[in-house]
Amino acid sequence: SSWKNHLEVARRAGWAGATRQYEIQAEMAVTDTCASRRTGSAACEHEKLCRFCID
Repeated sequence: SSWKNHLEVARRAGWAGATRQYEIQAEMAVTDTCASRRTGSAACEHEKLCRFCID
């Protein structure tokens, strides 16, 4: 039973890692968009997205 629990934890940890990697890539894409637009609204959108990702 304990061994199965360890497997489950490892599986969830791997999934969390993959999810985090996706969030990082999405955030980078948003940052690139902000840099290319160089507008206040884009910066605001980026800020909202960052808060959303952190929460």
